[in-house]
Amino acid sequence: MTKIYDWTAVLLIACLTILTPLTVSAQSGNITCESTGGQYQYCRANTQNLVRLKNQISNATCEQDYSWGYDYQGIWVDRGCRAEFSYGRSGGGSGKGGLIATGILGAILLGAAASSHKSGNSGGGGGKVDPEKSDTYDQGYRYGGQDWDQGIPPNYESHNNHYTAQYESDFASGYSDGYHHRSHK
Repeated sequence: MTKIYDWTAVLLIACLTILTPLTVSAQSGNITCESTGGQYQYCRANTQNLVRLKNQISNATCEQDYSWGYDYQGIWVDRGCRAEFSYGRSGGGSGKGGLIATGILGAILLGAAASSHKSGNSGGGGGKVDPEKSDTYDQGYRYGGQDWDQGIPPNYESHNNHYTAQYESDFASGYSDGYHHRSHK
């Protein structure tokens, strides 16, 4: 059984080594993100930490760090902002980033294969991400940032009507990240 995992990992790393420089060279695009009813919305995109507001669609103010912002995984809008954003970096690089990414990804996959083999893969779930868990984290992040902006001391529990007990730790984690992300700017 170990040989199957070893060969799978080797084959996967070889494929990624060949394909990653081709795909990493042009990771950019456009996305429309909309705050419906003045509510926070997170739009997932591989931004590579580079986002530009391309076209404001709403009448509401779209001002960076007030009603829109971004991180590596996506763009957020709030307070009625609706706009088209361009994100990412165009190709033209030497491909070294792709090779580095492949090496890192290969190491992660190899570690995951080894871990799966050792644990007998008894975790279940098939590696699916729970969207409610992710949404709860995002909402916590938003409230953490808002509390920081308003000078309110950090206390995620003051927003307990925005999460269920099952996802409290996810909300708390998002809240802490949102609060402390703003405090380091």
